[in-house]
Amino acid sequence: MGATEEVVHKYCRQQVRLHMSPDERPSVSHEMDVSWTYDTLLGAMYLQMYWLMASSESTTRCEHCGRMISLGRPHPDGRKRRRDKRFCNDACRQAHHRSKKMY
Repeated sequence: MGATEEVVHKYCRQQVRLHMSPDERPSVSHEMDVSWTYDTLLGAMYLQMYWLMASSESTTRCEHCGRMISLGRPHPDGRKRRRDKRFCNDACRQAHHRSKKMY
């Protein structure tokens, strides 16, 4: 995880945005957002990998292609994914089923 974190710090950075109208003075009551930004696709990929590794959510692997599947919520208001999820998508599920058929 240390090597991934190094790449994230090299190619990515956090930015803070303050939401206010141009005629207002900054104050503590204004809404702020903290977000990540990156310069390259490589930075975005490492940031996504770092979040996956650092998340407390569990992961599993697709039984057909071996890709990692996050079992956490797809977004904060979304429902959790099933803990017994076996495939990353329907195409892998069908391909796995076809590969197990005996003719």
